[in-house]
Amino acid sequence: MDEEDRYTRITLRIPKDLHQVLVAAAERTSKSLNAEIVGRLQESIPDDSEARAFAVLPERSSIRDDLVDSIRQLSALRSEKAVYELRLDMAAATGQPVSGLKELYAQLRLVKHEIERCERHIEEFKAEAIEAYGLAPDAKAVDEPGSKPMRPKKPKS
Repeated sequence: MDEEDRYTRITLRIPKDLHQVLVAAAERTSKSLNAEIVGRLQESIPDDSEARAFAVLPERSSIRDDLVDSIRQLSALRSEKAVYELRLDMAAATGQPVSGLKELYAQLRLVKHEIERCERHIEEFKAEAIEAYGLAPDAKAVDEPGSKPMRPKKPKS
């Protein structure tokens, strides 16, 4: 498949101040504006393996509780990261100095590290759920409420 065939061109209208913030963010991370926007959009789309893990987990399960807690923590950390990045991007876009810049970068590094740790835990909980309840990672759960998830057929030996 040709590289161009994987992409669709669109015309996007966004407020000028948002454009400035995105340009500053792209420059700060040494990305193109397109890569910055695509990356942010990809982060906003939920992972369907979480839905498959939840489909097989009983309502009252320590794995489910751990997974929910980790997802909530990840969401809070991503919000915190966005605030730090927004402060840096606004400062870059407006040329205004940021007080406590060194501390801000240290906090941002710490939050990024915590996000990575939390993402690893979520992956571990999803794998544990799928292993414990027998749903193959590529199997789809039934969409009907209250129905049991479909399990892949085992090959005959």
